[in-house]
Amino acid sequence: MSGFASIYTSLTGLLAYSDALNSISDNIANLNTPGFKGNDVLFRDLTPSNPDFGSDQGPPDSLTTGNGVRFTGTRRVFTQGPFEQTGNGTDLSINGNGFFVLKNNGQQVFSQAGQFTFDNNGFLIDSVTNARVQGIDAGGNISDIQVNRNQAAAAVATTQIKFSGNLDTASTTGTATVKNVIDATGKNKTLTLQFTKGTGATSGTVWNVTVTDETGATLLQASQIQFNGTGYPVQGSNTLQVTLAGKSVTLNFGDAGTPNGVTSFSGGQTTSTITGTPDGNSPGTLSQIAFNQQGVVQLTFSNGVTSSGPQIALANFADPSVLTSTGSAQFTADASKVGGKPTFGRAGENSFGTLQPGEIELSNVSLSQEFSTIVVLQNGYQGSSQILNVSNQLLDDLYKSIGSQG
Repeated sequence: MSGFASIYTSLTGLLAYSDALNSISDNIANLNTPGFKGNDVLFRDLTPSNPDFGSDQGPPDSLTTGNGVRFTGTRRVFTQGPFEQTGNGTDLSINGNGFFVLKNNGQQVFSQAGQFTFDNNGFLIDSVTNARVQGIDAGGNISDIQVNRNQAAAAVATTQIKFSGNLDTASTTGTATVKNVIDATGKNKTLTLQFTKGTGATSGTVWNVTVTDETGATLLQASQIQFNGTGYPVQGSNTLQVTLAGKSVTLNFGDAGTPNGVTSFSGGQTTSTITGTPDGNSPGTLSQIAFNQQGVVQLTFSNGVTSSGPQIALANFADPSVLTSTGSAQFTADASKVGGKPTFGRAGENSFGTLQPGEIELSNVSLSQEFSTIVVLQNGYQGSSQILNVSNQLLDDLYKSIGSQG
């Protein structure tokens, strides 16, 4: 082997370790990049060479020396990174298998960086690249997720008002004011009930009920409710009906024979106050958009009404290592490669993981592991550098020796 071989061999080490450090520095630089997947560095030895056996193979004996090392590239690691809470209802992380499906400039890409938001047109997009997040319908079709930000929840008319409290038998009157009663046209009404103790009951207590609205109009005049001797409502005399905008509303004073509602006991009060809780809702505007663990859009309106929207699509790959990075924590797939054809589905189904709303997946780079790799590379670099220095010194001594003999 030529006397210069050790110099060339040590140079391969310096070059390989320099390239590997570049990959490690990329990992560390992206330590806080959501959805980033780190790279392992790959080395291979250079084949021994001998003039008698060609340029890239050596004789089959243990005396053959290799030509050093080469940096062959990196291998993407798709292990799951840690999760971080953001408090943003449209941020998502995948706990388990799967990639988010996005469309970036017409191209389908895949990512585990779930920093999402809705744009001005209501499309769910990646906050960094503006790529549109894809959803999946009941038929398995993939399309953009869009929500009408200006939609409203229609009013739901009140059908029943449940009352509670005690009509004191020691008093002769009682009152109840019920707000937020919604009529059939969606208008918000306020009802006032006046209770007056009646007479003629063979047992228990009778109360006359008069109902008026916020304008003072009488909706119900002196109808009766009745309580038994133990102060509980009597079956058939525990509800009344009023009409609002042509629709009947039930005034429910409690379950017959039970304390679940209004009672009529003696408490020594001069006036009884009853409270009423109506069902129904006034019109509401969209106030919040979030996701559940299955990736279904959850819409909340200002009136408390909730509804569901589109569902996030997930993709899975038999071999994620065939994915190609395009930057911004996004990858493309080549369906012609083995394991490169995506399988689409929904969170929590089949082999797909569940979604964690309000969280994002951070980089899977382990800083302690990267530092350990740096130490190993540094030792290798220093060792190759030392061999280069020693080889250079030996050649220098050789030249000096030959020169002194001349």
